[in-house]
Amino acid sequence: KSAYIEITDDGNAFNFNYEFTTSGGSGIKNISSRLKVIGATLLQKEVITGNHFVISLPLQIS
Repeated sequence: KSAYIEITDDGNAFNFNYEFTTSGGSGIKNISSRLKVIGATLLQKEVITGNHFVISLPLQIS
């Protein structure tokens, strides 16, 4: 099982993978590294305008 968080906005669209590899900033890299530490993944979904991201966090059931 996983928990999902969806984030959408109507701002300027950008390509996450491109920005991650070419950006001089640390914002996207910081978010990505923090998600990796907790075992989560970040997926960008294609939309006509703005951005849509889905964070998937595996849940540990005891």
